[in-house]
Amino acid sequence: MAFSWQQIKYGWVALTSIALTGTTIYIASNIRRHIQQIDIIEFALGTTERCLATQHATNPLYRVNPPSFVRSWKNTNGVDENVTNAIGYYIDKSMIVSLDTTIKRLVPYYGMSNSPGENWTVTGLWAHLGIGDKTSEFTSVPCWTNFQDGVAVSTNIATYGNYSQHIYVEALQERYKVLNALEYFIDENKTIISNGVSRRVAFWNAVYQDFYSNKTTGVIVSGYRPAVARGSFDALQIQNVLGLDFYYYDTNYYMMGPESFYQDAAYYDGDLMKEYWDSLPPSPGTSIALSFFCSAKKYPYSTWLEPNYEYRVEIDKSGAIFKWANYHNTNIPSTFKVYAMGATAIVGSDNSTESKTNEWWYSPAEWHRVFYCPYEEDFSETNLYTQISSEYIIEDGIYNIINFGWDEFDLPGTIPPPTFAAEPSGGVSVSNNTGSYGTSWGMTIPLANIKGVRKFQFSYCTNKFW
Repeated sequence: MAFSWQQIKYGWVALTSIALTGTTIYIASNIRRHIQQIDIIEFALGTTERCLATQHATNPLYRVNPPSFVRSWKNTNGVDENVTNAIGYYIDKSMIVSLDTTIKRLVPYYGMSNSPGENWTVTGLWAHLGIGDKTSEFTSVPCWTNFQDGVAVSTNIATYGNYSQHIYVEALQERYKVLNALEYFIDENKTIISNGVSRRVAFWNAVYQDFYSNKTTGVIVSGYRPAVARGSFDALQIQNVLGLDFYYYDTNYYMMGPESFYQDAAYYDGDLMKEYWDSLPPSPGTSIALSFFCSAKKYPYSTWLEPNYEYRVEIDKSGAIFKWANYHNTNIPSTFKVYAMGATAIVGSDNSTESKTNEWWYSPAEWHRVFYCPYEEDFSETNLYTQISSEYIIEDGIYNIINFGWDEFDLPGTIPPPTFAAEPSGGVSVSNNTGSYGTSWGMTIPLANIKGVRKFQFSYCTNKFW
């Protein structure tokens, strides 16, 4: 008659007469010295499910292919039957020997702990567990001592490598311990969508009186620039009050530079910034950031793109969507955490008299503008990974998603301008603004410093009995 099967899991089957329940050798109180089928099932399926977890495409593709053992068994009618991944009356030694190769191939894909860090190596894991030769080989025959009348008369030194003719309990327990240690994925199956998409919007106020000298006649004309909001310097947006556009002056006049600082004209138009922000196409970036920048600066004349006096408000926000896949989420559930490391903070000062050269300026507290940045508080400037709150992680089918969106904060409406302590005293060059006043606030972190850690809830080889 044909074989009668019972389903186990992951496509494995066993003859219906084989007990699938009972106590295995993988417990601290084990005294059994003979191997049974339930002992083989435990580590065979433990190997299989850890291979399934390495799937990295829907095709499916695996980093380590799940084991598949096809055998031809003769039933009681004398007919050969092909069976796959089947547990029969006898231990299939060639099968468990083959699983050793699969187990060792799995090791470098699993992390050492439940936080971002290194993956295991075979040598490192063997040494950590203290198994086999503590390098790369399992125990073949364990060390044992002969006693005669209670006195040790000889000792057999342990041997390492493949299974011996007799399969020892210790040999299977070592394989179980290795599989038990394989439970974490560090940043595997990650996709970054939008790749650090960023938008920047800046507002320059009408604080300039421009002077131009006609290239032919030498006649000097002047005018004031209106307030504009833009992401980059665009001469077409700058109209002189005399009704002539900037390109006309650039073609027919020498720019002598602005010479007056009109503080009273300053205001901060968040609505204008928001309108321009929404019109900007996103651009790729390499980090997640939210920064606010506000300054009053005085440059020496160097180029027509750099006015001498400037009141500037700028917002720069970039973000990305991260997705980590678990292709077997229905039969291998997991918990998931996201970590970030090495953020760079840009924080303003409350000291109104303090100034700093080059890129950053400090300001009174009343200059500060607060923007909605839901994840910023989870970023840390340390070189240690800090967990980001799980409230920002979305589960969507096989994916765990976190969205550091560039549109996830508000731009305030029109507000009164901050009051400068005094007209900036000027600087040595465009990149050295000694004496200028300003504020900057925000935080940035490289995309590479955001990592996901998945802990699988496997069904087999999960009892840490030692």
